[in-house]
Amino acid sequence: MLFDHAGDKNKIKQMKALNLAYVGDAVYELYIRSNIINKHPEAKVRALHMLGSSVSNCTFQAGLLEKLKPLLSDDEAAVVRRGENAKPHSFPRNAPKPLYIEATAFEALLGYVYLSGDETRLTSILEAIEKEIEKMIV
Repeated sequence: MLFDHAGDKNKIKQMKALNLAYVGDAVYELYIRSNIINKHPEAKVRALHMLGSSVSNCTFQAGLLEKLKPLLSDDEAAVVRRGENAKPHSFPRNAPKPLYIEATAFEALLGYVYLSGDETRLTSILEAIEKEIEKMIV
């Protein structure tokens, strides 16, 4: 894991879904950027950004969440539901609201698993979506 961050699981379960999504967004971005730079170490930053944007958008993330839902534990599914029911204060202009909400739930899931300190579970979730990501960042 990047840092020793495992916290009290009960506290993590009680965190606001948007706070979990805040952390999950960072986890996902670091995962994506690491994959891209490993595959394209000589690429220019603009090209790296374009590749990252292809998999770091609400449409793509919502699709990833749909693929993950059958694989989730009860606790993880509960976090996803909380993420889907969260009330963001604003929505991007270029993103359909339902997809943005699903992407928020996806990020909340990653934040929850990361903060729980279960590196094995986080790895298995990321491996479950890796093929979809690989298709986009070839």
